Amino acid sequence: MKRLLSIVMMFGLLCHGQMVKNSSFEQGEKDAADGWKLSGQPGGVSEEGAVAGRRAAYVVGGGEDSNYWLSDKVPFEVGKTYRLRFKARSVGNAGGTAITGPVFCNVDMGTPKYLSCRRTGRANPAGFV
Repeated sequence: MKRLLSIVMMFGLLCHGQMVKNSSFEQGEKDAADGWKLSGQPGGVSEEGAVAGRRAAYVVGGGEDSNYWLSDKVPFEVGKTYRLRFKARSVGNAGGTAITGPVFCNVDMGTPKYLSCRRTGRANPAGFV
């Protein structure tokens, strides 16, 4: 059985506002979200299951593959502190987890109910700590 991951994400620089455009996936046509690319199919944007706003992004997988949404480039600055906030859940009983966070410092997670997550870190030349 496949697993559906639904994600609502906000990503911002502490005290400096939001950095990811369309972080709630509200803008875009049908199964697309402006400022985001889906790595492969199946996946899309749906008005079902959104926890905030009217849309949520999702990916479908069986636990043996990889599929994710990637935002347009975010200009991280070395030495600055960033906060990632999002809500995510998984639907179904197959293996697999959501890939969350920046490319150079992501965390995999899975939960059957919406979970509010926050991560804070500082950008350095080697990545994010």
